[in-house]
Amino acid sequence: MKPMTPKEVREGAIMTLDKGENIVGMWASPPIPQTGFYKLLAKQKKDGTIEWAHLVQRADGSKELMFRGTAKSKKELNKVVDLASAQLSRIFGPSIKLKAAKADFYSLEGQKFDDTVN
Repeated sequence: MKPMTPKEVREGAIMTLDKGENIVGMWASPPIPQTGFYKLLAKQKKDGTIEWAHLVQRADGSKELMFRGTAKSKKELNKVVDLASAQLSRIFGPSIKLKAAKADFYSLEGQKFDDTVN
C-alpha cells in the first residue's frame, strides 16, 4: 500500500490541526452493535472559537461526518457534548453516552503520531 499524499490525508481527515490551533478534546461512545462508535472532536482555533465535528466510525473503520459546528467557549462546547450524548442515550439506551477519549493524530504524509501534539 503506497503512502497517502498530503492532499489525500487532508481530504480524508475529519478535522485538521493548523499551526496555532489546539485540540480541546475528543469524546466517544461505547461500541454499538451493527453501528460502530459515535465520536465528537474539538479544536480551538487561533481566534479563540472552538470548531467541533460529530461523526460515526463504522465497524469497518470508515467514518461518516454527522454534524460540524463552532462554539464560542468551552462552556458552549460542553452543551454540544451533553446534547449529543443525550440524543445517543435516547436512541440507543441509557448506557450509550459520550465519554472523554483519545484521538489519533497523523501527519500530512500519513504518519501516525503519538498522543502528544506540539
